[in-house]
Amino acid sequence: MNNIEWLLENAGPAIKLRMMNEGLVEKTEAEYEEAAKKILSIDKVQTVLGYMDDFKNSEAMGERELVARIHNCYENCPETFFLFLHNMGLSKGIPLFDEKIGALRETCVHLSKTSGWGAYPLGGIGWFGANIVAYNLLKAGYYFDELTVHLAARLNAISKAADEKVFDIYETDLNNIRQPNRWKEKVILKDFCNPYLPGTPLPLNYDMEFAVYLYRFINDPELKKKIDGLFEYVLTPEYQRLRGDYGWHWDETKNTYHASNPGVYLPLYLNGELSKGDCFFFLNTVDKYSNSPVVIKSGWPRKCYEYLLQYNTGRGTYRFPDELFSWHVRNPGSVSILYKAYISEEKFAKTKPPARKSLAFEIYGTFFMEMMRKRLET
Repeated sequence: MNNIEWLLENAGPAIKLRMMNEGLVEKTEAEYEEAAKKILSIDKVQTVLGYMDDFKNSEAMGERELVARIHNCYENCPETFFLFLHNMGLSKGIPLFDEKIGALRETCVHLSKTSGWGAYPLGGIGWFGANIVAYNLLKAGYYFDELTVHLAARLNAISKAADEKVFDIYETDLNNIRQPNRWKEKVILKDFCNPYLPGTPLPLNYDMEFAVYLYRFINDPELKKKIDGLFEYVLTPEYQRLRGDYGWHWDETKNTYHASNPGVYLPLYLNGELSKGDCFFFLNTVDKYSNSPVVIKSGWPRKCYEYLLQYNTGRGTYRFPDELFSWHVRNPGSVSILYKAYISEEKFAKTKPPARKSLAFEIYGTFFMEMMRKRLET
């Protein structure tokens, strides 16, 4: 029995949906609908889908309030709950999901218009919230023309840093920097490459997330060239030595310093081991960026795949260490919810509770390795 056959026998509806979405097995309408029905029957999935309704009146919210609702660590914010829904295998074509997603699509368009996103860097901070929503919509398979119009403006802005190979990003003379005492040891970002200001803004991880998924939907060769150029930039050793850390930046509107959101850091790119901190987001990062043709050709995804080969169970399947699932099971998901989503009903009934976690993680690890194998071969 090969791994695909093993997964079809042991995997629950979430993994089967993702196998069909990834092209690991044939996507048949009846099987897809049946798997989706089982996922939608999970109470927590219904709760999370209900969070989308909170954005039906997003136009009535202030720009900063709306961005704060999108970008935070609470389980009812899109940045958090989309991770859970992606892990559940939900994507375009599931009627209830299609219906619920409408509110966030309108939120994305609203933010892009009110913040001046299409004429970046004019306007406020709305483009940042729109980037986060856009990334998740694209990842789930939802594309609409407004996305290209507005995301292209941000890509044009951040491409300057890639074109100019900007790596010298930290202030060296701190004598005139208005810096709180408690931050005296922190690195300070030069104003010209502040990701939130005009000039030569550095790309944020949120920028690169939408870029990798936008690529599959567009045909514009110039825009694709810009995206490829950005990935070539973040794949340089000089950029990776920054470890995605842009330090602290000055916020003129609030007259204070803030920690910048990170850039793109690729674990294992510069060395052969994962640090404890790298484990948190490793699987999510590999899954995400291995969709880029430039990244695939770089050899980094293969290095990650070969690193994970050590977790072969001896039966051909894969069981990753628990620490690699810390991001994967982040709220609003939990390990107990994954049991029903990742393990088939028959295997679930036959497996005692203490062993269910291990089986769920083995199923996911095996799926992940088959997904990566297909991407590397393709």
